[in-house]
Amino acid sequence: ICEEMWEKIGQKKLLALQPWPDFDPDLAKEETVIIVVQVNGKMRDKFEAERDFPEDKIKQKALKSRRIQKYLENREPKKVIYIKNKLINIVV
Repeated sequence: ICEEMWEKIGQKKLLALQPWPDFDPDLAKEETVIIVVQVNGKMRDKFEAERDFPEDKIKQKALKSRRIQKYLENREPKKVIYIKNKLINIVV
């Protein structure tokens, strides 16, 4: 059946003799990633962001989250650790 369909779309050579397509890892990558937000090493929130989104924008989004605000309790974070396309850890 596949050979017949291959011929109907205008291909001259046998389908069985065609090479396998090459794998391109860039095409397999997702356009968005899930960023896990931790406070003092414990997961408190997560959100979706574009792959390779700027670090400062990720930090802003994490710090403005309602779920994270209750753990900060109007305190300034001592340190913010960002692992690209994976997680952000806010140390209070």
